[in-house]
Amino acid sequence: MQVRVLGRVDYLPTVQAMQAFTEARTDATPDELWLCEHPPVYTQGLAGKPEHVLAPGGIPVIATNRGGRSRSMGRGKSLPIRWSTCGGPGTSSRSTCTGWRRRWCARCSSSA
Repeated sequence: MQVRVLGRVDYLPTVQAMQAFTEARTDATPDELWLCEHPPVYTQGLAGKPEHVLAPGGIPVIATNRGGRSRSMGRGKSLPIRWSTCGGPGTSSRSTCTGWRRRWCARCSSSA
């Protein structure tokens, strides 16, 4: 797996780069782990409505194509983003990602 340490990056161009990476992937593309942090934003999922973010102040509200409503992506959130081929019979991407996220958080907690 290739690890990319992106540091502090703007949210929208990084999401666009992730989408481009995903669209260009083939079966031969190695898995990647992107480590990044971005300035605060609110993301609005497909079920999100403007009234879900009551007082954004100067924090941008960005529409996304993910599920859910609104999410605060605030200051200090470091994001490990894993790009891998998930799957196999009976394996959902949600269960794969949930298990990976739990292991990642446990690892970070134990090293703090």
